[in-house]
Amino acid sequence: MRRWSALPVCLVAAAAGAIALAGCGKAKFDTGKLEQSIQKAAEHDLHFPLRSVKCPGDISIKKGNVFYCRAVSRSGTPARVRVRQRDNKGGVFIQVPA
Repeated sequence: MRRWSALPVCLVAAAAGAIALAGCGKAKFDTGKLEQSIQKAAEHDLHFPLRSVKCPGDISIKKGNVFYCRAVSRSGTPARVRVRQRDNKGGVFIQVPA
């Protein structure tokens, strides 16, 4: 696995559209949209293209929560992306490779 730097990237606008309401009324991430947001941010903002990103399902939106997504670079190198929720609205910070 690759080592990741602590360079935060704010995905507020992109991640805000990645919110879906669960049956019980709790806000959850739309995992597919979140994965796309991470992939686009890594490529466009950081010039680090990814082949794929896979995040865990059923992620509740709660400020301060941390979870990890699995990423694969275009060269095939696997890595973990650290995601920290910055607010209760779907905004996140991600940590990307150094």
